[in-house]
Amino acid sequence: MSVKREALGENIPEEFINVVVKKAVVTFSTIELIKLNNRLASVVTEINLLTEKAIHDIADVIRQNIAVLYRVSEAVALLDLLVSFAHHCTVSESVVPVFSDSINIVDGRHPILEAIGSEVVPNSVSTAKATFTVVSGPNMGGKSTYLRQIVYLVIMAQIGCLVPAKSATLKVFDKLFVRMSNGSDSIGGSTFLREMHGVAYILHNYGAHSLVMIDELGRSTTAVEGMAICRAVCDELMDSAATVFLTTHYLALPPALSVHPNCARVVLSATQSEETTAQQRYKATSGAQAEPLYGIRLAERMGLPKDIIRTARAVAAEVGYAKHSL
Repeated sequence: MSVKREALGENIPEEFINVVVKKAVVTFSTIELIKLNNRLASVVTEINLLTEKAIHDIADVIRQNIAVLYRVSEAVALLDLLVSFAHHCTVSESVVPVFSDSINIVDGRHPILEAIGSEVVPNSVSTAKATFTVVSGPNMGGKSTYLRQIVYLVIMAQIGCLVPAKSATLKVFDKLFVRMSNGSDSIGGSTFLREMHGVAYILHNYGAHSLVMIDELGRSTTAVEGMAICRAVCDELMDSAATVFLTTHYLALPPALSVHPNCARVVLSATQSEETTAQQRYKATSGAQAEPLYGIRLAERMGLPKDIIRTARAVAAEVGYAKHSL
């Protein structure tokens, strides 16, 4: 216990023991304080012993009934799953999926975007004639969303859930590989290194019953090298029986790949007028990419100087944009 020196006066009481004087403060104890401290320590020790015994008793009860607890946990999890499935079917127009040797989704919808209330454009998907699909279109056209929608519907179908579509025929997949574009960081290395590592893993592990999703392969290096790597990977995957969807900004790639009998082309296009900045359709259609020079026109609407736009158009014409817009 500590008190100020001036509060004790000139003489320190005799009952004080273990007295230590430090400038204006006196630290001391008494027989009564020692007894109280010892009693408190004894109480704390007793509480700790009782607590430890209670914990051991609870652990013994859990060990004796662990099988029941596991069954209860599984039952609650299954009930939660069924309630989630039922809620999904109630708030969303869904169908029972049918399983076959290919994918044929009619007006499928992105389940997450729909659940959060976003406006969803239905899109159909078919791999009946070709297992390799190359998806092109401008930035913000919905290419990555189109791939994610397919993945979500496949997963929902294979876990026993109804899928948001007018009709859905799906293939059973044993492996799912997704290589989506992301940013660079100092820990995981450059985007290109991580992209090549992910693609290498896919090429070493995919099979005939795999679903492969690759978003803008090769965009993290030079245009020539990226195009070359992307084309080589596509040739490898097109000759397999795996179901593959690949998005790209390389305008020359879809026409070059479409000569292969196992390749289908899908485009998510956007239109642009003088009055509006952009009108995204988010609608997947077969065939060639429309609206050439969309990126330059969008940059113009965003306020880039006119001389910059003129130079960009001249450069695009010089490198032969038109011949790649087939």
